[in-house]
This record gives sequence, structure tokens and C-alpha cells, in this order.
Amino acid sequence: MADILSQINPMLRILLIVVLTVAAHFFVKAIRRFSQYLLTMKVGSEAASEANLTRRYPKIATIITILVSAVTFSIYFVAVGMVLREFKISLTTYFASATVIGLAVGFGLQGFVQDLVIGLTLIFSDALNIGEVVKLGDEIGRVDNIGLRFTTLINLHGQRILIPNRNISVISQFRGGCIRAYVDIQLPGEVDEDETSQAIEPSPRQAAGNLHRKDENLFSVRSQTPPQAAENAIAIAVQAIAKGMYHQHRSIILAAPETFGIKDAKAGQWRYLRIKFKLWPGQMKIIEETFEERVVQVLKKSYPDYAAWMITVTYKVE
Repeated sequence: MADILSQINPMLRILLIVVLTVAAHFFVKAIRRFSQYLLTMKVGSEAASEANLTRRYPKIATIITILVSAVTFSIYFVAVGMVLREFKISLTTYFASATVIGLAVGFGLQGFVQDLVIGLTLIFSDALNIGEVVKLGDEIGRVDNIGLRFTTLINLHGQRILIPNRNISVISQFRGGCIRAYVDIQLPGEVDEDETSQAIEPSPRQAAGNLHRKDENLFSVRSQTPPQAAENAIAIAVQAIAKGMYHQHRSIILAAPETFGIKDAKAGQWRYLRIKFKLWPGQMKIIEETFEERVVQVLKKSYPDYAAWMITVTYKVE
């Protein structure tokens, strides 16, 4: 075979090298297409695009990308060396020069190399998963894609955020895609039924519309003492505020608020109403400021001394 090639005109040999190189390149791309086709058969026609395949199978897609890139580079690297040999350039010199150039390029592209290394770590360590809500640095969003250079998040507003992998140092995960806010609203010490009813009691239609079905018997007026009726009027009014905020801010408050009823503080001299909110992570101000201020304003109508410190909020990550 070597004797046959040596008898061919040098220009024809160079042309043959180029043709074989291009053919090998297309052969590699055909293998990549075939692997994507096999993945497409598994996930259905909806995931036919390369982007969807990458999101569904990040590890397999990464391996395919690395192998195709490595083989393609090797093909062209060897082809260039063979062409240079036709011009009487030593392959030893070529490899040595390529090594020096590679070191120089690698030194100048340290950030790029860091992105690749960290990207591979994120993909193969399962530190991030497609679809989960995380906090990366100052950004909070749902993981849309994990690439070799960038990790893509979709934030609260639907905005795509591309974060260079080298900037990812701390990962905060929200397993359930939300945080729970437990709001405890301390009831006034001396509840006056008449003043409460006049100031904050909603109409029967409002009360019915703002109670959960499971809470329908919670604030029943049957067999209630006047203080109990006044407390329940406060609870209904607070529920109305919570439900109204849910309908107004559905992108932040992810589910209808849940009420746990009026409770006695253990070893304490007060009673409180507890409401649970399901929030998009990082959006606590809507509870700490907006909801709290609205509740305080409503209760001050009957109880001028009611203060914001009587409302406490605790959080649990889910």
C-alpha cells in the first residue's frame, strides 16, 4: 500500500488525503446522528431536537459531544501532519510545535478550561438535575440545561439566564421547587365581638368564598362564645387577605394558602392563627412586607395598639 501511494503524484496524494479526511469527518457525524436517532426513539417525537435530547440525557449527550469532538480533532490533526509530510516537513517538528502551541493556547484559555472541567463535574456528579429549582450565586431558577460551558436557568419571570460554569461555587437546592412560609398571627388579648364584627367581618358571600372546604367547620358560629365568634371573624378576614394575594400573585404564591386554625401558645398567654404559604424561592418579602402590612391595617381598625411584631414568619425549604 505504501509503495502504491509513493508512486502517485504528490498533488494527487494531498487531494486523496483531503478527500479521506472529509469522508472520515462525515462518517463521525453520521455516527453522532445515529446515536441521536436512537435516543429519539426512546423519548418520542417531542424530544427530537438536539437541545431536548441534551436536557433529557445530559450525560449521554456530553459523552457523545466529547467523543465526536476528540475524533474530529484527531482526524484533522493527522491529516494536516500527512499533508505537511508531503512538503518535506518532519512530523516530529510538527508534533513538537503543536504541543507548544497547545500549551500556550491552554494557558490563555484557563477560564474556558475551567468551564469544561466544572461542567463535566456537574453533569457526572448529579450535583444538578434538569427541572429542579436551585440558587446559583445570586440567581434562582429552574435548571433548563447543563452544558460544558454554561448552565441555563429559567427564573421567576421566564427569563433564560446563562451562568458560566466557573462561576458556580455554591449550589442551593429546593427539592420541592418552593419554600413554605408559616405565618403566625397573634390574636389581640381582649377581643370585643361588636367592634370586630363592625370593623372586619366580611359578608357571608366573602366568607364562603375564602374558606377552604376542609375549614368550613373550623369557624362555625354554632355554640360559640362572643370571644370565639370575634376571633373567628378575624380569622375569616385574614383568610380573605391571603386568598386575595394568592389570586393576585400566582407566579410567586404557587398554591392556595392553607389555614391551620386558631391555636393556644404552649406555656403562653396568647392565641394565634397559623397560615401556610407556598412561595417561589427568594420571594419572602411579599409575606414579610405586603401581607403583614395588610393584616396589621385591618386589625388596627378594631385594635389600635396592634403591631407588626405580633406577626411572625418562619420558613421551611421544600
